[in-house]
Amino acid sequence: GPTLLFVHGGVGDHTRWTPMFPLLAAKFTACARDRRGRGVSGDSPEYSLMKEAEDVAAVVDSRSGPVLVFGHSYGGVAALEATFLTDRISRLMLYEPPLHEPVGNNLAVAARIEGMVGKGDLEQALITFQSEIVKQSSEEIARMKARPTWPGLVASIAVHPRQMRALSAYRFDASRIKSVTMPTLLLIGEETASPYAKQSIGA
Repeated sequence: GPTLLFVHGGVGDHTRWTPMFPLLAAKFTACARDRRGRGVSGDSPEYSLMKEAEDVAAVVDSRSGPVLVFGHSYGGVAALEATFLTDRISRLMLYEPPLHEPVGNNLAVAARIEGMVGKGDLEQALITFQSEIVKQSSEEIARMKARPTWPGLVASIAVHPRQMRALSAYRFDASRIKSVTMPTLLLIGEETASPYAKQSIGA
């Protein structure tokens, strides 16, 4: 079947989607990519949200036939921006893309996280991100810490401040988004704590 490409969010890597592949294999060629500096993907000194979008578009263009793209959180914004860089995306699914991200507080948290990373306190930096940005409860974070994926999440926390700054600089333009013509599904969690998720994107 057609390619279904997963783009992960701010935390984790491609492996959070791979358990779904057997459920999708009858209808899709499912694949997931590691974003810059995550999993097995390389990195570069220069970073921007547009480079993330270019990466999504490059993977889409490497596939044959129509490509459906599912973007989660920060990966959803990158997937949305990729639609302006390639005409190969046939359908788009966005799960809680932070299109109305509050700027001031997030930049302050980003600076605190960088300070923790600089001191080598990576775990506390991740806990700060999960509690103050993702808005997870202490119970939810405790469950995350019990999973085998926790050390990998801790190891990748250093890249979070740059994406927080990139997202804070992102300016959502509803009139521009209306030019996106492929069928698009916007998903919002029923019990989400994200303040921006319940706002209309105006598209």
